[in-house]
Amino acid sequence: MKKMLLCFVVISFSLLGSSNVCCEEIEKLTFSEVVNVDGVSAEDLYMRARAWFVESFTDSKNVIEIDNMKEGIIVGKGTTAYEPNVFASSGCTRGRIVFTVKVMVKDGRYKYEFFNFTHHGSVSSSGFGPIDFGVLTTEEDCGKIEGTYKGQRIALWKHMKSTSEQIADQMIDSLKKKMKEEAFGGDDW
Repeated sequence: MKKMLLCFVVISFSLLGSSNVCCEEIEKLTFSEVVNVDGVSAEDLYMRARAWFVESFTDSKNVIEIDNMKEGIIVGKGTTAYEPNVFASSGCTRGRIVFTVKVMVKDGRYKYEFFNFTHHGSVSSSGFGPIDFGVLTTEEDCGKIEGTYKGQRIALWKHMKSTSEQIADQMIDSLKKKMKEEAFGGDDW
């Protein structure tokens, strides 16, 4: 009996240990870069980033979640409407994509990160849904989602990631422009 109990304990611990080894972390869809801006102080870069948030979001007070000048970091949540490119039975996936933007500054450089892109569907006009695809990753397929078939699901998944990339690219371009400008236009007034 003691031998059986000992075997059971050894097998249980070996199974518990091996289950963690098999699991891999899935990479979330993220856009990030460190950009050099020679000769510009962290304080000036912070003010430029702050101005960018105010200009880029309709209600920056509700967007910004962390605003710490001392640490040189601003974090906010953005959202964009999502319109599916697959027309057959995709009304439940129409909705929004929410994402997080983080800008960190140091003397002469800043780092931006756009991450945590998450899809939220809505109720269709016929009353079905919503269908949420959740956090967007770099995987080719998002896995089984109830209410979708494989071809439709993969097409929507690719389109959601492409839409997220387009939004990030547009915002990154505007951030880079703003970070090159003087925070409040200098003394040329």
